[in-house]
Amino acid sequence: MVSPNIEPFKPKVIHLGSIELDNAKESLLHKRLNFAIAPKKILADDVVFNIKVSIKEVESIEVEEIRQDVEKILRSPKPPPRNISKDDKRALIEFRKNKNMVILKVDKGNLL
Repeated sequence: MVSPNIEPFKPKVIHLGSIELDNAKESLLHKRLNFAIAPKKILADDVVFNIKVSIKEVESIEVEEIRQDVEKILRSPKPPPRNISKDDKRALIEFRKNKNMVILKVDKGNLL
């Protein structure tokens, strides 16, 4: 619970460029650089491959059980709910198109 006198932590965005940052772009930057966008679909082939690689050391009887469980789950995979707004998605596309912009995480190595 946040005390009424203490503001919740909000990462600081320092804008040094000449490009105008609208609310969506600033919102996206506040999500930080390690934010991961939820996938639109689950790539079942990738999941199966990674599981096959991971269970090489398991006994063959257990491997077949695991394979069957994974196959059952992947028959109707549901992607996770969207965790980014349409405006944030648009802002991300605009950031990617702009090759003159550099976005850095401010830490000990990148501190100005």
